[in-house]
Amino acid sequence: VGIGVGGAAIFLLSALEGRCYTMEEVSKAFASRDLTVMGTIPQLINFETYSDEGMFAIVDPESPYLEYYERLRSNIVRSGETKAPKVVAITSCGSEEGKTITTYNLAIAAARAGKRTLIIEADLRSPSQVEALGLRINPASLLDPLRHYDPTRNNMRLVPGVENLYVISTPGPQTQAIAIVESSELRTLIETARARFDFIVVDTPSLSRCNDTLAIEPLTDGLILVGRPGFTQTALVTEQAN
Repeated sequence: VGIGVGGAAIFLLSALEGRCYTMEEVSKAFASRDLTVMGTIPQLINFETYSDEGMFAIVDPESPYLEYYERLRSNIVRSGETKAPKVVAITSCGSEEGKTITTYNLAIAAARAGKRTLIIEADLRSPSQVEALGLRINPASLLDPLRHYDPTRNNMRLVPGVENLYVISTPGPQTQAIAIVESSELRTLIETARARFDFIVVDTPSLSRCNDTLAIEPLTDGLILVGRPGFTQTALVTEQAN
């Protein structure tokens, strides 16, 4: 009886929350809102932590995840009607859905494919993750965050151990993030990067958290929405898709 009641309670909570608990449910939630499913990635080891195995699952050229991210990159490139998207923003509806993990691993896959690739950390509500890539956070970015994205400051840094991959870290978390997101420096940076790089991936905050991503989207060629079983909520997908 206890098992039966427990099962019923879990089913009821699932129905009330409207969460997707399998990859198929996530894909169905996206497809039902006319969102094209660009690819699926198997559950990553240590997903909860920003470790080499979780955050940067494909730093190792022999990683079994590389083919999945390469397929995702290829699908994105082929999605353009007239030309391949060059600048894509990565976001999610809610928190902990894997947008930052997707940003980094997608960029690594592009770099592994011989593309000169740039990661722009534009989630100014969260701290930078570049230390996990063997880079130190630039103290100057914290002292003058508004001008951190000024392209004349040469803030693009080569990622150790990954040829063709560069990153611009975020000066976050910032209380006045939207002022930086809407600054002319960030707009000029992306325009300049278009001429210097083959592929640019922009990590942005989740859509339910703030409107920063909506301000960044017009500067890009497309928005990639990431979902994760157990975390993606159909109500949020519906709200943001509309």
